[in-house]
Amino acid sequence: MTNETKPGIHKFDLVNIIRFFLPIVFVLGLIIGGLYFLRDHYGFNPKHGDGSPNHATVGATLPDLKFTRLDGTTHALSVLGKRITLINFWASWCQPCLAEIPSIVKLRAAYQNRGLEVIFVNLDRDPINTAPPLLEKLGVDFDTYYDDDQKLSESLDVFDVPYTLIIDEKRNVLFSESGDRNWFNDQIRSQFENWLQP
Repeated sequence: MTNETKPGIHKFDLVNIIRFFLPIVFVLGLIIGGLYFLRDHYGFNPKHGDGSPNHATVGATLPDLKFTRLDGTTHALSVLGKRITLINFWASWCQPCLAEIPSIVKLRAAYQNRGLEVIFVNLDRDPINTAPPLLEKLGVDFDTYYDDDQKLSESLDVFDVPYTLIIDEKRNVLFSESGDRNWFNDQIRSQFENWLQP
């Protein structure tokens, strides 16, 4: 009598498949768990692509948004803005954010007398205690703002940090992009020279 092998997965093959996929599932679990930890611990829970209008696309005009300073006072963008205003969303846990802040501070120092203003917006859950020591260390000696309830970041469709907007005096968006950069390099300074021409 001939012994025929039944089609299907052998026990040995099944063990190898499990051994192959188990580390992948474990790594995915760690990534997802880490994202939930960041959301719950630091409070930033960005939303993107929910069908709401994006006010931050280049060429659009921003509404007269309200910004809350670390001391609790609220100011309208129409009051805060100058000829050119750079709005930067950042968080304490975001290393690229912290890396680019000194170059933004340097840019402001170079061009503030010609009409540049910088608005830093912190997205931490506890910005009152988290932001000031970091900002002092990074050389930020001007007013900064926070968005712990995420209303501002949601209205501008901020889905990643660092995120930077640049607008003119009429609140028209000139630049809108996530990602860190050296804000004091020659190319960027040349662009600001152009924007800030008399």
